[in-house]
Formats: sequence, structure tokens, C-alpha cells
Amino acid sequence: MGPKPEDKKCKKKEEVTGPTVQELQAKIVILEAEQLKEKTDRNIMQLDSLSSIHAFWDIKKEEYEKLQAQLKIKRDTHRSLS
Repeated sequence: MGPKPEDKKCKKKEEVTGPTVQELQAKIVILEAEQLKEKTDRNIMQLDSLSSIHAFWDIKKEEYEKLQAQLKIKRDTHRSLS
């Protein structure tokens, strides 16, 4: 026996549900714009953080140098008294 002929009534069209291609493409554009904004915001935050770190380092370096100078003066004074 050969293959059964397909009955036209049994064939159902599969309906595609969900967003259209154009809607998906529009969503991609929106998501890419959001991603770019997030990257930009992140970079700005990192630069601010880096700037804060450099400012902290400059302050502490200056304090260190002042303390080194004071220590040198005390050592020199102590040596001259000895």
C-alpha cells in the first residue's frame, strides 16, 4: 500500500504569534540605545571614581611628604644635639 493522501481538512496553518519582524527590529534599536547609555553612564562613574582616587592619593602623598620633612628635621636636630 502506498502513502495515504493528505487530507486537506487535516492541514492546519500554523499561526505565528508574537511580535513582527519590524517590531523586533525596533526593539533591538531601543535596546542598543539603552546599552550605549548604560555604558556611557558606567564610564562616567568610573572616571569619577578614578578622579576621587587620584585626589585621595594626592592628599595622602602631600601628608606623607610633610611627615617625612618633619621627621628629617627631628633627626637632624637630634644629631646636632648629640
